[in-house]
Amino acid sequence: MPSVKAMMGARPTRAAAAGMLAAVLLAGCTGYRGEWPRLAPADASDLAFQESPDTAVAAAQGNDAAAQDNAAAPAQAAPAPPLAGAGTGDLVALKARMQEVAARFAALTARYERQRARLQDAFKQVRPGRLEAWKDAQFELSRLNQIVLEIREERRDAGRVAADLSGLAAAETDVGEALHEAGNLIHRMDAAIVDADSFTATVSQSLERHRRGLV
Repeated sequence: MPSVKAMMGARPTRAAAAGMLAAVLLAGCTGYRGEWPRLAPADASDLAFQESPDTAVAAAQGNDAAAQDNAAAPAQAAPAPPLAGAGTGDLVALKARMQEVAARFAALTARYERQRARLQDAFKQVRPGRLEAWKDAQFELSRLNQIVLEIREERRDAGRVAADLSGLAAAETDVGEALHEAGNLIHRMDAAIVDADSFTATVSQSLERHRRGLV
């Protein structure tokens, strides 16, 4: 299986860049730590049609009037190729964005752990007939759910950065290392969200059972 650097040197097309983004998201879901999956070959629709010299000459000979008009028209310079290192500034900016997302996620994780501990303490006080204790636990649960919502928003931001990185890959910018880091961050975020959803669902169901006993 080719390495990340080998795939980056293959000048990926839009289809290849999309495949790289899919690999990042797959890695985020499964925790994949190995080499990136092989990229799918480019579709014919992604390849620019280039007319051969023989075809161009035949077309010109088939239409003398058009050939004369074309000869009278001033020649236009071919578009200049992209400069070496184009997109490097964008890559630096995207890496900075990903670092910001990672820092916010770390802060949210710390807040989540503290709030989870407060919820557990409040939940231990819930007993049949203790309505105030139930309300306190419900309030702490709502605060924890708010933190989970913020983590989900950061997860969406990480996905957007990964998508932008795949766009740079289509512009022949070496983004393999950055995509790998993005995949690892997305994996940690997804794992945190799954754990939080399981915990909050369990607590919510238990509080609902207590509520029915308090009514």
